[in-house]
Amino acid sequence: MSKNLIIVVLGTLVLLFILDETCIWNILPDKCSKGIVVDSTNIKELAAGLGYDICACDNRSRFTVETPEKFGGTTIPFEDAVSYLKMYRETYGTPMFGAYLSKKALDRIFCADPKANGIYCYAGMLKRESNEEKPVSFIVVEGATYANYEINTDVAGNIFMSSTKTLCPDECGSIGVAASTSDSATVSGGLPGH
Repeated sequence: MSKNLIIVVLGTLVLLFILDETCIWNILPDKCSKGIVVDSTNIKELAAGLGYDICACDNRSRFTVETPEKFGGTTIPFEDAVSYLKMYRETYGTPMFGAYLSKKALDRIFCADPKANGIYCYAGMLKRESNEEKPVSFIVVEGATYANYEINTDVAGNIFMSSTKTLCPDECGSIGVAASTSDSATVSGGLPGH
């Protein structure tokens, strides 16, 4: 057996052990239902040593509503998604459809707030259009806790559209509230670090 295969097998076994011991994924289901508590410090250190960040996957405090409504996202067919993006581009005359955000950023959001069960997304602008420059827009994301987090999967697949709108200041996160209640929402400079 090659050295790399042994490392992969051992890493997989350790990951399974971590997931089972933290009751995130149960090989022995009744252990977690009986309320066995594991020393999370040792598990976190072991996971960190292997390059895993388990706090983003710990859902024990995220989904606590008994019968949540399906406003956590709706699956849509690929063709519909393409059509919606084209319609947006034609309406607003912008090449921006959205933005990329890495899983590392999402993990950090969910690790920072163990109750967060979703994200709020906001459209932002770094620069307004001028004679010399085109506008520069982007998406801002923050963690959120929303009671109606269940997803609607009537259509097969993993392309989702939002089921709700972010209507600030009543139904949005702290960034949206601050931006919607501020008298002078101006941006100076550019992206942080640029």
